Amino acid sequence: MRTTHANLAVYLLLCMLISQIPVLTQYHGGFVSQVSRQPSATPDLSGAGGEEHYVSNVFQNGRFEEPWGTGAPPGFSGYGTGLSFANTTYRDLVANGSQSALLEALGSRSWEGYVGIWQDLEGKLNLGSPAYLNVSYYIVSTGYLSSSGYVCVDVQSRSSSQVFRTLRYVLSANPSQYFYNFSARYTWVLDSPTGTWVTLHRNLTEDFQNAFGSSAGDYNVTGIQLSMYSGSPSDWSQVVFDDIKVRNATFEAVTNGGFEASGNKWSIYKHSPSEAVVSTDHTEGQYSLNMSCWRANDGACRQSVYSYRSNGHGFFPQTAPVTVSFDWKYNDTYNGGGQYAYFELRFANSSTYLQVVFVLGHDLNGSSWTNNTWYIYLNAAGFGVRGQWQRFELDVNSFIEDMGWKAMYVDYFDFYMAAGSYMNSTVTLLVDNFSVTTYPTGDPGFEVTEIPNYNTETSGWDCYYGSTSTNLVTNVSHSGEHALNLTLTGGAGTTGVLRYMTVDFPNATFTDFWWRLDTPLQPGSAVYVIFGLDGNRELCYVLHSNNPDFSNSSMSVFIDVDSQPQIGEWQNFVRNLPVDIRNVFGNVGNRVNYVLIAIHAGSSDTVSALFDDIHFVLDTHAPQIDVERDIANPTYYQDVRVSAAIDDMSSVSATLYYRLNGGGWMSVPMILHGSEYVAAIPAQSYGTVVEYYVVAEDALGNVAVDDNGGAYYSYDVEDDIAPAVEVLSPFNRSIVRGIVTLSFNATDPDASSSAGMGRVEVWANSTLVANITSAPYLINWNSTALSNGAYVLTAKAFDRAGNTGTQSILVTVDNDVDAPVISEPLLDPTPPRAGTPVRVIVYIHDASSVERALLHYSVAGGSWNEVDMSSTGDTYAAEIPAVEYGVEVSYYVTATDSVGHSSSKGTQSSPYAYSPVDPTAPQLVVQGPAAGSTLRDNVTFTLVGSDAESGIDSLAIFVDGNLVGTVQDNEGTFTIDTTTLTNGVHTFTFVATNNAGDTTSVDIEYTVSNPQGAEALSAALAEVVAEYGLLIGAAVAVVLIVVIHLVQKKRG
Repeated sequence: MRTTHANLAVYLLLCMLISQIPVLTQYHGGFVSQVSRQPSATPDLSGAGGEEHYVSNVFQNGRFEEPWGTGAPPGFSGYGTGLSFANTTYRDLVANGSQSALLEALGSRSWEGYVGIWQDLEGKLNLGSPAYLNVSYYIVSTGYLSSSGYVCVDVQSRSSSQVFRTLRYVLSANPSQYFYNFSARYTWVLDSPTGTWVTLHRNLTEDFQNAFGSSAGDYNVTGIQLSMYSGSPSDWSQVVFDDIKVRNATFEAVTNGGFEASGNKWSIYKHSPSEAVVSTDHTEGQYSLNMSCWRANDGACRQSVYSYRSNGHGFFPQTAPVTVSFDWKYNDTYNGGGQYAYFELRFANSSTYLQVVFVLGHDLNGSSWTNNTWYIYLNAAGFGVRGQWQRFELDVNSFIEDMGWKAMYVDYFDFYMAAGSYMNSTVTLLVDNFSVTTYPTGDPGFEVTEIPNYNTETSGWDCYYGSTSTNLVTNVSHSGEHALNLTLTGGAGTTGVLRYMTVDFPNATFTDFWWRLDTPLQPGSAVYVIFGLDGNRELCYVLHSNNPDFSNSSMSVFIDVDSQPQIGEWQNFVRNLPVDIRNVFGNVGNRVNYVLIAIHAGSSDTVSALFDDIHFVLDTHAPQIDVERDIANPTYYQDVRVSAAIDDMSSVSATLYYRLNGGGWMSVPMILHGSEYVAAIPAQSYGTVVEYYVVAEDALGNVAVDDNGGAYYSYDVEDDIAPAVEVLSPFNRSIVRGIVTLSFNATDPDASSSAGMGRVEVWANSTLVANITSAPYLINWNSTALSNGAYVLTAKAFDRAGNTGTQSILVTVDNDVDAPVISEPLLDPTPPRAGTPVRVIVYIHDASSVERALLHYSVAGGSWNEVDMSSTGDTYAAEIPAVEYGVEVSYYVTATDSVGHSSSKGTQSSPYAYSPVDPTAPQLVVQGPAAGSTLRDNVTFTLVGSDAESGIDSLAIFVDGNLVGTVQDNEGTFTIDTTTLTNGVHTFTFVATNNAGDTTSVDIEYTVSNPQGAEALSAALAEVVAEYGLLIGAAVAVVLIVVIHLVQKKRG
């Protein structure tokens, strides 16, 4: 079957390469005029923050960077042609007879391939009596099944009142294809097999009744159309039709339904291919739009990529700057076929429209087009140039002024081309960077009135949910003559207006909307603005509300910006829209697809709000900074608070920079506190020179520096606090003597090297006694430099800034001016004893203190020795070694006090002296009668004395206290005649005296009993024997030595 058109594959390849066909010939010249204007709008600086009202490209995908498949690019609509053929004398496949009709279609990369044949049935067959449809068809290939294609039969009818109805029978279609029924057409979808003849039999009258429910008798059949649509650019779709009949019992409406007659009654629709695809030949971004047409057969070849803003939703040059611009490159093949491309704008108002066509290129570099009531043709600047990028810019405001038009808006843009009338004619047009620059909301002030349905569609805004207002426009405005009036009365509900746009707002964009609340809001009511974003997200600003039922979701977020407006007062709604989008949804982009202004009533009360000047502005100005510090003359202990009043539309970050003594700059982030940004410079040392300045950067990167005109703000650090000084020693009311340690604790809060403590002066009354220049603050002071008496001792501390601090105490100077006083020495033992060390003890008193006491001594006139005397309190003692009895010891004591005064008790020339005494009494042995015995006649006593130290001086015997005998020796024998004594008891005392005068004595009582007369002798002898018990020799008795109680007595 495909051999019918063997060159179709070649055609398709050429179609895909159309943009690469070289320019063969260039022609110049135009048929009307050359037009290109530059924008002339004067900047309007009345926006928020003194900024210019923002104008932007409001057209989606003007750079054609968004990918697309078939059809027009995103943001545009379009139509075009694929490749198709129709043969109504086809002979290779027939149901009956020798001929049939072959329909073939192949889509391009952009558009469907459409082919059809149609016959006008002239309304001669009425559907009142049963009418029938019979069609034989053979589906050869189903390329349409890979796209949204289908094969169908349409039976068209019309009533006497010119109401049209179509019965459509889809013979085969892509299963995913959905067909809508509506009042003018009803569709039956059949599932026909392929590769075989199928016959369609339908009762048209019954189908009409079932589809439309109206009387079929009111309608006559006006035509039949056999069609095929195929979107596939690679697979052909082919179907053969035969034996077409539309009839009733008596009349056949179709002529040549079997395609056998030579006189063909069928009209044929076939096309050559066109495409709208992406190209990498571009001026902005990475891609451009590549439109191409190629006349591959005798069918029409054309396409359009357009945008239509219907119902007054266009752009309004009478109240807003409007500029249309794009880059373009034209090419064609010159063969006299008249291929061309142009850009068309439609200007309209409420009563009329005008089409303005800017011809970009033409095969003949001219045409027979002429201006008329509806069309004006102009050559664009660059017309006639092929293969080079050109720039089109049209200041619409100036254009309509030059044309003398009033109250016109632009609502239609179209890039259109056709391939001409000769085979292999080609035309290509590249388009890039298309933009329509104007206010994003079209008519921000609602000033345009020359639009359709002005009371319900305000200046290109759609009504949202409908409004109970009788008029959406009021002459109570913020500026200009009109404003938007949203009013709800008589019940709960919502009303608003919606403006579609496609604007990628810069990060610097702020809303600049004015609105006014005219009625108090009842519970559940609200005034709000919604921005529609990509991904079906919505960001809602609640301008004012009274407990509305708003809840956030992942796709819809409400931000409360309620400023508690006063009734009847205009409010300015200013927000950084991209920042809010980013904070709420993250990095989803700043594209806004629509803005909705609305009010909601929660009760039956009236809610009314006005809106005007719905603008946006860009924050292009750097912040305004006013710097102050809180302390005029900062001191070293004070942090200095630097504040900056910063005025900017957007959020601001501020940084305080400072340096010390010309060193490197340091930075401190400033914190927003109330209406000011604040930061602190830390306390610095006395004398430090501090310089500082403030840098503010808004969220959009605008930077301002306040550095005091380049001189920097500065201050010198001062010190106004006196140092503190404390007298540590001596204590208050102390008595001082001699060398005194003066100790002070001196501090200054600024302890740094450049300030802090300097020195401490010490004054006694008015006499400077010390100047201590560094810590530790202590000195040994000789108080003897002052006379004894009471003094005020003052410590005066100086810091390096000259501040002083003092502390005073009372002291009494009582220095020792006399030598120590030494008492008479005491000797221990007294008297000194031979062989025993002698301890010399004195009492020494001094007004200050005794530094040293010495005992000086000499033995037997020898050399002098010194011994340090130890002290307990004022008692000083030292020891002279033991000497023998009779040896003379000389001694004296000297003392020196702490101030150097000396005194002496005795001297070498006039010392004290002593000779030690015998330390023990003598020993005495008495040999004689036993104690208590009776004595008679003569009695002999032997006395033996001994003394190791001084020796025995004498021995003596006393009877009743009367000396009866003595001897100057250490042994003596005494005979006592008792007869000289009276009989009775007598006390005998025996005494030994040593050379030191010490005595030892013993008292023994005896009874004297001498016989009287002759008996005396015999009695005496008898008693002696009885007493002593021993008789040696004749009448000689040896008396046992009996040592009895001795009485020892030291002399003195």
